[in-house]
Amino acid sequence: MKVRLKNFIVLIVLCMFVTGCYLIRGNINDVKVQELGSYAFGLLHGDSGVISQFKYDGEEIRIAYYVEGRAEGVVSEFAWFAFVDGLPQPTQLEFESGEIIRQIDYMHQFGLEFGERLEFYIVFTPVSGENGETVDFIVASLLQPDYLPESRDEPIFGVFHTLGARFPEEILINDRIQNTLSNYTNIQLIEVPQNLIDEEHSFSLEDVSRLKWSPRIEILPAEADLQINYEDLIVANNGYVQIQLLLYGGPEAVSRITFFVNHQPVAVNGVDFIEIQMESGQMALVQVELTLTELNDFNSLYAIVAMPNIDHIVPGIFKTQTLLLVSQ
Repeated sequence: MKVRLKNFIVLIVLCMFVTGCYLIRGNINDVKVQELGSYAFGLLHGDSGVISQFKYDGEEIRIAYYVEGRAEGVVSEFAWFAFVDGLPQPTQLEFESGEIIRQIDYMHQFGLEFGERLEFYIVFTPVSGENGETVDFIVASLLQPDYLPESRDEPIFGVFHTLGARFPEEILINDRIQNTLSNYTNIQLIEVPQNLIDEEHSFSLEDVSRLKWSPRIEILPAEADLQINYEDLIVANNGYVQIQLLLYGGPEAVSRITFFVNHQPVAVNGVDFIEIQMESGQMALVQVELTLTELNDFNSLYAIVAMPNIDHIVPGIFKTQTLLLVSQ
Protein backbone atom coordinates (compact mmCIF):
# COMPACT_ATOMS: atom_id res chain seq x y z
CA MET A 1 0.00 0.00 0.00
CA LYS A 2 1.12 3.56 -0.70
CA VAL A 3 -0.05 6.67 1.09
CA ARG A 4 -1.32 9.37 -1.24
CA LEU A 5 0.57 12.62 -1.42
CA LYS A 6 -2.74 14.44 -1.20
CA ASN A 7 -6.16 13.11 -0.21
CA PHE A 8 -8.87 13.52 -2.82
CA ILE A 9 -12.39 14.39 -1.78
CA VAL A 10 -14.54 11.73 -3.40
CA LEU A 11 -17.69 13.79 -3.04
CA ILE A 12 -18.14 15.53 -6.38
CA VAL A 13 -20.10 18.72 -5.87
CA LEU A 14 -20.45 19.87 -9.44
CA CYS A 15 -22.13 23.23 -9.72
CA MET A 16 -24.88 22.86 -7.17
CA PHE A 17 -25.59 26.51 -7.90
CA VAL A 18 -24.42 27.86 -11.23
CA THR A 19 -24.26 31.55 -10.50
CA GLY A 20 -25.16 33.17 -13.75
CA CYS A 21 -22.52 32.39 -16.38
CA TYR A 22 -20.89 29.81 -18.56
CA LEU A 23 -17.19 30.20 -19.34
CA ILE A 24 -16.51 29.52 -22.99
CA ARG A 25 -12.85 29.96 -23.90
CA GLY A 26 -12.76 33.35 -22.26
CA ASN A 27 -16.20 34.54 -23.39
CA ILE A 28 -18.97 34.85 -20.79
CA ASN A 29 -22.63 34.36 -21.74
CA ASP A 30 -25.35 35.08 -19.20
CA VAL A 31 -27.71 32.26 -18.26
CA LYS A 32 -30.22 31.78 -15.49
CA VAL A 33 -29.22 30.22 -12.18
CA GLN A 34 -29.72 26.47 -12.31
CA GLU A 35 -29.21 23.70 -9.82
CA LEU A 36 -27.52 20.71 -11.41
CA GLY A 37 -26.86 18.20 -8.63
CA SER A 38 -24.01 16.51 -6.80
CA TYR A 39 -22.90 12.95 -6.25
CA ALA A 40 -20.26 10.70 -4.74
CA PHE A 41 -18.53 7.59 -6.01
CA GLY A 42 -15.68 5.39 -4.83
CA LEU A 43 -14.38 2.07 -3.54
CA LEU A 44 -16.55 0.26 -1.02
CA HIS A 45 -13.60 -1.04 0.95
CA GLY A 46 -10.84 1.48 0.21
CA ASP A 47 -8.93 3.31 2.94
CA SER A 48 -8.91 7.10 2.76
CA GLY A 49 -5.52 8.40 1.67
CA VAL A 50 -4.21 4.94 0.72
CA ILE A 51 -3.76 3.60 -2.80
CA SER A 52 -5.54 0.27 -3.20
CA GLN A 53 -3.87 -2.38 -5.33
CA PHE A 54 -5.69 -5.06 -7.31
CA LYS A 55 -4.19 -8.03 -9.14
CA TYR A 56 -4.78 -9.42 -12.60
CA ASP A 57 -3.96 -13.15 -12.61
CA GLY A 58 -5.72 -14.08 -15.85
CA GLU A 59 -9.23 -13.87 -14.40
CA GLU A 60 -11.54 -10.86 -14.56
CA ILE A 61 -10.87 -8.19 -11.96
CA ARG A 62 -13.77 -7.43 -9.60
CA ILE A 63 -13.75 -4.17 -7.66
CA ALA A 64 -16.48 -3.35 -5.11
CA TYR A 65 -17.81 0.15 -5.82
CA TYR A 66 -20.65 2.53 -5.04
CA VAL A 67 -22.36 5.63 -6.42
CA GLU A 68 -24.64 7.94 -4.41
CA GLY A 69 -26.82 10.99 -5.04
CA ARG A 70 -26.04 13.97 -2.80
CA ALA A 71 -28.38 16.76 -3.95
CA GLU A 72 -31.65 17.37 -2.08
CA GLY A 73 -34.66 17.78 -4.34
CA VAL A 74 -32.65 17.06 -7.49
CA VAL A 75 -32.01 13.93 -9.52
CA SER A 76 -28.24 14.03 -10.02
CA GLU A 77 -27.49 12.84 -13.52
CA PHE A 78 -23.95 11.72 -14.20
CA ALA A 79 -21.88 9.00 -15.79
CA TRP A 80 -18.50 7.50 -15.11
CA PHE A 81 -15.90 5.62 -17.07
CA ALA A 82 -12.65 3.86 -16.27
CA PHE A 83 -9.10 4.11 -17.61
CA VAL A 84 -6.37 1.48 -17.28
CA ASP A 85 -2.80 2.46 -18.10
CA GLY A 86 -4.13 5.72 -19.54
CA LEU A 87 -6.56 4.01 -21.95
CA PRO A 88 -10.37 3.69 -21.94
CA GLN A 89 -11.43 0.50 -20.20
CA PRO A 90 -14.75 -1.22 -21.03
CA THR A 91 -16.39 -2.51 -17.86
CA GLN A 92 -19.41 -4.47 -16.72
CA LEU A 93 -21.36 -3.64 -13.56
CA GLU A 94 -22.53 -6.60 -11.51
CA PHE A 95 -24.87 -5.74 -8.66
CA GLU A 96 -24.74 -7.42 -5.26
CA SER A 97 -28.02 -9.24 -5.87
CA GLY A 98 -26.52 -10.89 -8.94
CA GLU A 99 -29.83 -10.26 -10.71
CA ILE A 100 -28.74 -7.23 -12.75
CA ILE A 101 -25.62 -7.20 -14.87
CA ARG A 102 -25.16 -4.18 -17.07
CA GLN A 103 -23.84 -4.55 -20.58
CA ILE A 104 -20.10 -4.14 -21.08
CA ASP A 105 -19.52 -0.52 -22.05
CA TYR A 106 -17.07 2.35 -21.80
CA MET A 107 -19.51 4.60 -19.94
CA HIS A 108 -22.25 3.88 -17.38
CA GLN A 109 -24.94 6.46 -16.64
CA PHE A 110 -26.91 7.12 -13.45
CA GLY A 111 -29.73 9.34 -12.28
CA LEU A 112 -29.82 9.29 -8.47
CA GLU A 113 -32.03 11.07 -5.99
CA PHE A 114 -30.73 12.44 -2.69
CA GLY A 115 -29.36 9.59 -0.56
CA GLU A 116 -29.99 6.97 -3.26
CA ARG A 117 -27.04 4.60 -3.27
CA LEU A 118 -26.07 1.74 -5.56
CA GLU A 119 -23.40 -0.84 -4.74
CA PHE A 120 -21.92 -3.16 -7.36
CA TYR A 121 -18.78 -4.76 -8.69
CA ILE A 122 -16.81 -3.26 -11.57
CA VAL A 123 -15.84 -6.30 -13.66
CA PHE A 124 -13.24 -6.15 -16.45
CA THR A 125 -10.12 -7.57 -18.07
CA PRO A 126 -7.41 -4.89 -18.39
CA VAL A 127 -6.89 -3.50 -21.90
CA SER A 128 -3.22 -2.69 -21.30
CA GLY A 129 -0.22 -3.65 -19.17
CA GLU A 130 2.80 -5.92 -19.32
CA ASN A 131 3.33 -9.01 -17.18
CA GLY A 132 5.01 -7.91 -13.93
CA GLU A 133 4.05 -4.26 -14.43
CA THR A 134 1.92 -2.10 -12.15
CA VAL A 135 -0.52 0.17 -14.00
CA ASP A 136 -2.99 2.86 -12.98
CA PHE A 137 -6.73 2.34 -12.67
CA ILE A 138 -8.64 5.65 -12.75
CA VAL A 139 -12.38 6.27 -12.55
CA ALA A 140 -13.63 9.59 -13.90
CA SER A 141 -17.13 11.08 -14.11
CA LEU A 142 -19.09 13.45 -16.34
CA LEU A 143 -21.92 15.73 -15.24
CA GLN A 144 -25.17 15.41 -17.26
CA PRO A 145 -23.72 13.42 -20.18
CA ASP A 146 -26.98 13.46 -22.18
CA TYR A 147 -26.94 17.23 -22.56
CA LEU A 148 -26.62 18.61 -26.10
CA PRO A 149 -27.20 22.19 -27.28
CA GLU A 150 -30.53 22.76 -29.01
CA SER A 151 -29.13 24.84 -31.85
CA ARG A 152 -25.93 25.03 -33.85
CA ASP A 153 -26.22 28.80 -33.45
CA GLU A 154 -25.39 28.41 -29.74
CA PRO A 155 -23.08 25.38 -29.48
CA ILE A 156 -22.58 25.91 -25.76
CA PHE A 157 -21.99 23.12 -23.22
CA GLY A 158 -20.87 25.34 -20.35
CA VAL A 159 -20.60 23.31 -17.13
CA PHE A 160 -22.29 20.26 -18.64
CA HIS A 161 -19.89 17.33 -19.23
CA THR A 162 -17.61 18.63 -16.45
CA LEU A 163 -14.97 16.03 -15.57
CA GLY A 164 -14.41 14.76 -12.02
CA ALA A 165 -11.89 12.05 -11.14
CA ARG A 166 -10.56 9.97 -8.29
CA PHE A 167 -6.87 9.56 -7.69
CA PRO A 168 -5.60 6.36 -9.35
CA GLU A 169 -5.63 2.94 -7.79
CA GLU A 170 -3.13 0.30 -8.97
CA ILE A 171 -3.36 -3.00 -10.82
CA LEU A 172 -0.50 -5.49 -10.62
CA ILE A 173 -0.36 -7.43 -13.89
CA ASN A 174 0.53 -11.08 -13.22
CA ASP A 175 -0.48 -12.56 -16.56
CA ARG A 176 -0.17 -11.76 -20.25
CA ILE A 177 -2.70 -9.32 -21.70
CA GLN A 178 -3.81 -9.46 -25.32
CA ASN A 179 -3.32 -5.77 -26.12
CA THR A 180 -4.38 -4.97 -29.68
CA LEU A 181 -4.59 -1.19 -29.28
CA SER A 182 -2.49 0.98 -31.59
CA ASN A 183 -1.02 4.43 -31.04
CA TYR A 184 0.04 7.45 -33.08
CA THR A 185 3.43 8.83 -32.06
CA ASN A 186 4.60 10.79 -35.12
CA ILE A 187 4.50 14.10 -33.25
CA GLN A 188 7.02 16.90 -32.98
CA LEU A 189 7.08 19.26 -30.03
CA ILE A 190 7.59 22.99 -30.54
CA GLU A 191 8.15 25.87 -28.16
CA VAL A 192 4.94 27.32 -26.73
CA PRO A 193 4.16 30.44 -28.83
CA GLN A 194 4.39 33.73 -26.98
CA ASN A 195 0.79 34.68 -27.75
CA LEU A 196 -0.44 31.61 -25.83
CA ILE A 197 1.79 32.44 -22.88
CA ASP A 198 0.41 35.98 -22.95
CA GLU A 199 -3.15 34.62 -23.00
CA GLU A 200 -2.51 32.58 -19.87
CA HIS A 201 -1.03 35.63 -18.11
CA SER A 202 -4.05 37.70 -19.16
CA PHE A 203 -6.31 35.44 -17.06
CA SER A 204 -4.24 35.45 -13.88
CA LEU A 205 -0.89 34.34 -12.51
CA GLU A 206 -2.78 31.51 -10.80
CA ASP A 207 -3.71 30.09 -14.21
CA VAL A 208 -0.04 30.09 -15.25
CA SER A 209 0.96 28.32 -12.01
CA ARG A 210 -1.80 25.75 -12.55
CA LEU A 211 -0.16 24.71 -15.83
CA LYS A 212 2.64 23.02 -13.87
CA TRP A 213 0.18 20.28 -12.84
CA SER A 214 -2.76 20.61 -15.22
CA PRO A 215 -2.14 20.79 -18.98
CA ARG A 216 -4.03 22.95 -21.40
CA ILE A 217 -5.68 20.66 -23.92
CA GLU A 218 -7.90 21.98 -26.71
CA ILE A 219 -9.64 20.78 -29.84
CA LEU A 220 -9.38 23.40 -32.58
CA PRO A 221 -10.96 23.58 -36.03
CA ALA A 222 -8.50 22.51 -38.71
CA GLU A 223 -8.20 26.05 -40.05
CA ALA A 224 -8.01 27.81 -36.65
CA ASP A 225 -5.01 29.86 -35.60
CA LEU A 226 -3.71 29.61 -32.06
CA GLN A 227 -6.18 31.95 -30.42
CA ILE A 228 -8.46 31.13 -27.52
CA ASN A 229 -11.72 32.55 -28.94
CA TYR A 230 -13.64 30.70 -31.63
CA GLU A 231 -16.97 29.01 -32.13
CA ASP A 232 -17.40 25.71 -30.26
CA LEU A 233 -18.65 23.92 -33.36
CA ILE A 234 -17.09 21.23 -35.54
CA VAL A 235 -18.69 20.05 -38.78
CA ALA A 236 -18.44 16.49 -40.09
CA ASN A 237 -18.86 16.12 -43.84
CA ASN A 238 -20.06 12.61 -44.69
CA GLY A 239 -18.55 11.41 -41.41
CA TYR A 240 -15.12 12.89 -42.12
CA VAL A 241 -13.64 15.38 -39.63
CA GLN A 242 -10.40 17.36 -39.72
CA ILE A 243 -9.36 19.13 -36.52
CA GLN A 244 -6.28 20.03 -34.50
CA LEU A 245 -5.28 18.99 -30.99
CA LEU A 246 -3.29 21.43 -28.86
CA LEU A 247 -1.53 20.25 -25.70
CA TYR A 248 0.99 21.91 -23.42
CA GLY A 249 1.76 22.32 -19.74
CA GLY A 250 1.26 19.72 -17.03
CA PRO A 251 3.84 17.19 -15.79
CA GLU A 252 6.70 16.03 -18.02
CA ALA A 253 5.16 12.64 -18.67
CA VAL A 254 3.79 10.30 -21.29
CA SER A 255 0.34 11.53 -22.30
CA ARG A 256 -2.18 9.16 -23.87
CA ILE A 257 -5.01 10.95 -25.66
CA THR A 258 -8.29 9.37 -26.74
CA PHE A 259 -11.06 11.08 -28.70
CA PHE A 260 -14.69 10.47 -27.79
CA VAL A 261 -17.82 10.99 -29.90
CA ASN A 262 -21.07 10.60 -27.97
CA HIS A 263 -18.97 9.28 -25.05
CA GLN A 264 -17.52 6.39 -27.03
CA PRO A 265 -13.82 6.21 -28.02
CA VAL A 266 -13.17 6.62 -31.74
CA ALA A 267 -10.18 5.98 -33.98
CA VAL A 268 -7.90 8.93 -34.63
CA ASN A 269 -5.53 9.09 -37.61
CA GLY A 270 -6.35 5.43 -38.21
CA VAL A 271 -5.27 4.25 -34.74
CA ASP A 272 -6.79 4.05 -31.26
CA PHE A 273 -4.99 6.81 -29.40
CA ILE A 274 -2.27 9.47 -29.57
CA GLU A 275 0.81 9.12 -27.37
CA ILE A 276 3.08 12.08 -26.59
CA GLN A 277 6.11 12.41 -24.32
CA MET A 278 5.60 15.94 -22.99
CA GLU A 279 8.50 18.23 -22.09
CA SER A 280 8.58 21.45 -20.08
CA GLY A 281 8.05 24.57 -22.21
CA GLN A 282 7.06 22.50 -25.24
CA MET A 283 3.73 22.19 -27.04
CA ALA A 284 2.17 19.57 -29.27
CA LEU A 285 -0.07 20.67 -32.14
CA VAL A 286 -1.38 17.53 -33.82
CA GLN A 287 -3.34 17.34 -37.07
CA VAL A 288 -6.22 14.93 -36.45
CA GLU A 289 -8.51 13.06 -38.81
CA LEU A 290 -11.64 11.22 -37.66
CA THR A 291 -13.70 8.97 -39.93
CA LEU A 292 -17.05 8.33 -38.26
CA THR A 293 -20.16 6.30 -39.00
CA GLU A 294 -23.73 6.43 -37.69
CA LEU A 295 -23.56 10.04 -36.55
CA ASN A 296 -26.62 11.87 -35.28
CA ASP A 297 -27.41 15.38 -36.49
CA PHE A 298 -25.93 16.71 -33.22
CA ASN A 299 -23.12 14.90 -31.40
CA SER A 300 -20.68 15.54 -28.57
CA LEU A 301 -16.93 15.59 -29.24
CA TYR A 302 -14.10 15.80 -26.73
CA ALA A 303 -10.69 14.35 -26.00
CA ILE A 304 -9.26 13.02 -22.74
CA VAL A 305 -5.57 12.95 -21.89
CA ALA A 306 -4.40 10.51 -19.23
CA MET A 307 -0.90 10.44 -17.81
CA PRO A 308 -0.34 6.91 -16.47
CA ASN A 309 1.96 6.21 -13.55
CA ILE A 310 2.88 9.80 -12.66
CA ASP A 311 3.33 10.78 -9.00
CA HIS A 312 -0.20 11.10 -7.71
CA ILE A 313 -0.19 14.76 -6.72
CA VAL A 314 -3.05 15.21 -9.21
CA PRO A 315 -5.41 12.56 -10.61
CA GLY A 316 -3.54 12.58 -13.93
CA ILE A 317 -6.57 12.73 -16.21
CA PHE A 318 -7.85 15.82 -18.04
CA LYS A 319 -10.52 16.63 -20.62
CA THR A 320 -11.00 19.18 -23.36
CA GLN A 321 -14.12 21.27 -23.38
CA THR A 322 -16.92 19.38 -25.14
CA LEU A 323 -17.66 20.66 -28.64
CA LEU A 324 -20.81 20.27 -30.69
CA LEU A 325 -20.16 17.99 -33.68
CA VAL A 326 -22.71 18.60 -36.44
CA SER A 327 -23.18 16.03 -39.20
CA GLN A 328 -24.01 17.23 -42.71
